[in-house]
Amino acid sequence: MRLRQWQDECFKASISQYSNPNTHFLCIACPGAGKTTMASAVAAHLLNHNIVDLVICFSPSNAVSRSFKRELEKQTRGNFDGALGSVGVSYTYQKMLSLPDSFWQLFERNRVFVILDEIHHCCGQFEQQANSWGKQLLKQVKDKALYSLALSGTPWRSDRLPMALAEYCSEGVLAHGYLYSLIRAISESVCRIPQIVILDSDNVTLKSEGSTESFTSLTEVIDSAPSAYRDFIYNPIVSNTLVDFAVDRLNSLRREFSNAGGLVVAASVEHAGSIQRYLFEKHKIKASIVTYLQSNAQEQIDAFRQSRDRWIVSVGMISEGTDIPRLMVCCYLSLIRTEMYFRQVLGRILRKTTQKTEHSYFYMLADPSLTRFANNLQQEIPTENLIAEITTEKVSVEHSHQRLRGERSSDHDLDSSFIDSRINIEDSTNDSFSEPSIPRSGLQPVSYSFGEFRHQLLDLVLESSV
Repeated sequence: MRLRQWQDECFKASISQYSNPNTHFLCIACPGAGKTTMASAVAAHLLNHNIVDLVICFSPSNAVSRSFKRELEKQTRGNFDGALGSVGVSYTYQKMLSLPDSFWQLFERNRVFVILDEIHHCCGQFEQQANSWGKQLLKQVKDKALYSLALSGTPWRSDRLPMALAEYCSEGVLAHGYLYSLIRAISESVCRIPQIVILDSDNVTLKSEGSTESFTSLTEVIDSAPSAYRDFIYNPIVSNTLVDFAVDRLNSLRREFSNAGGLVVAASVEHAGSIQRYLFEKHKIKASIVTYLQSNAQEQIDAFRQSRDRWIVSVGMISEGTDIPRLMVCCYLSLIRTEMYFRQVLGRILRKTTQKTEHSYFYMLADPSLTRFANNLQQEIPTENLIAEITTEKVSVEHSHQRLRGERSSDHDLDSSFIDSRINIEDSTNDSFSEPSIPRSGLQPVSYSFGEFRHQLLDLVLESSV
């Protein structure tokens, strides 16, 4: 199989390092670059040259596990179902917790190559510090696998704990075997150039208990009261306006790329349903919905991947590792505001296809955290995430929306444990997800009114200096 330049470089670097046994190799490559293909090529080489006997792959979700299984079988021409005669297996990290001792004894009797996808979900360099997935890697894989290959597109954790099996220098900087940046991926036409489009308002008025406050932007309101972000996400006029702009962009793109698709990341199942209804009532678009509550969510994602449908609305299902290359527009209406999740969702629209598409479009509210995350795209590992230790269009709208004064926003700065549990609590047919609970007792009623809405492109510098 012909590899891209970066994949070939990383392939050769890992094979060279594997001249020594019990070697761990970390590949950092931006979301959408093709880590699955590269890792499967390494596995095929090791098997074909009789360097290893078995390949075992662990990943954070069922969707990614299945995707890895398909690619591994394609490149190795072997079975990865764990049955007699298979050359390996692809499991989730959660499944790892329930594997019997007889499975781990394979490491004692065979030369095993282990692939650890999105390794940042596993933390801890010693058992007392590790989460449940990290403990299993330290106990069952470290020093027992002949070779291991860890992959990550977002190699940090919001709790700033070290990743399992990783090495850090004294300043907390992550050591790696190979790094492939988004800037390089764009320069080599591996990834599309992300166009970050933010929705803001010139005039926001907040009324509460007879008092009135005026603000010149959504950002100013959120800076004053972080819980306002949740208010705006659930405010139908705000969310619908963002959806309108995203729909217009996708309609324009489909004149040239007829199968281009769009993704709405919703805040809750109820929220997703309201967006789906709005898309049909306003735009006559029949959008699919996939949520963590559906047993057939993966089948719906697969059907959308192969279809020419315009929009899919997701709650906790389409983010890290979900491969739908025809996605070119994303409307981000999630409550989750962590840099890891932001990059993972953005990665869903960065993967290039055979069509010559230069740009993808990411629509979001003018939230200070999200804007900072976008500006951080120039850094592969933003400084604040080092481990703790060792064109303008306008729409005029007036609308009032009730919320409760003092309402706490449980979405802001969620730690990685939320992300980890959201990805896959159970090894079932769907990925697990927990919606934030919001306390509502003893709170004061508040209403918002909005003046003129506008959306504009965030000025990012994502070009190679070479």
